Amino acid sequence: MVAEEGERMRQELSRISGVTVCPPSVNFLLCHIRETGMTAAVLAGQMQEQGILIRDCSNYPGLTPYYIRLAVRGREENDYVVRTMKVCLKIKVNNLGIMMSNQMIFLFYYWRFRYYKGKNSHSN
Repeated sequence: MVAEEGERMRQELSRISGVTVCPPSVNFLLCHIRETGMTAAVLAGQMQEQGILIRDCSNYPGLTPYYIRLAVRGREENDYVVRTMKVCLKIKVNNLGIMMSNQMIFLFYYWRFRYYKGKNSHSN
């Protein structure tokens, strides 16, 4: 039963953009999240705020700051972990420590681009 649930959870996590799930081991899943642009420490902090503890594996020999370990539990708990992880990965932390959604980041850069483009066009 744990093996079946582990495989189901692995498939669900693999559908999250930027998340690579390593082959399961016992009742844990090791995930590489570098492509999400978020470190394990940041994600672990955000998940903890939602009542979910995940393991930041950055101190494991040979692993980088982009590896997390998740425990495979019952279906409801696993579904909650996957849903929460999806939400947390939609949030980025800027260099001031302010959390921003991907849409906010896009708008910030869009308006910044327009501002500087406008300044440069007036100086000619």
